[in-house]
Amino acid sequence: AGRLGGRTVEVFGTILATPSTMAAAINYLRRPARGAFTSGGYEANVQRTSLELTRINESTCEFALYLRADDPLRYLSQAKALAPGAAVSLPNAGDSAALPTVTISGPVSGLTITHPGGTWALNRNINAGEVWEAVFREGDLWWGGSRQFVPSTGPAPRVPMGGATWTANYAGAGQVSVRRYEAWT
Repeated sequence: AGRLGGRTVEVFGTILATPSTMAAAINYLRRPARGAFTSGGYEANVQRTSLELTRINESTCEFALYLRADDPLRYLSQAKALAPGAAVSLPNAGDSAALPTVTISGPVSGLTITHPGGTWALNRNINAGEVWEAVFREGDLWWGGSRQFVPSTGPAPRVPMGGATWTANYAGAGQVSVRRYEAWT
């Protein structure tokens, strides 16, 4: 769909399973409706809109899965670690600027990310055992499967076509990583 907006992704297939594992296989397709769809090394944000199941027999079931990708971009999903104080080069061989996803595994406090557009700061400490995701494309912060309303300051980090250098600063023994820093229409 290029830059025209969202698109529908259609996935068709057949489940071949033993009668005792068929229910688990079907439930796998019915899992949470929001997430990432990965194909050919690229991923896109999707939400399930419908699922059609046709039971052929006790060990065969055909399906049609329809996913809505409201974000028209697809991303390479390789992650890079952001070590405190170290400049990290993020390539973007794509044809669109990327607003990446940053994963924060606590304990992390005082997180700032300096990027070509300025400095972004998260105004919350992440405790040990917590894993948060800052999804800059959507402008959301997620923890435990729920959107969190935590203040941040500064412009959202982005990676323009051609790439950029980021520097993360934070205290704590946790880890910070970035992915989806290469984007294509």
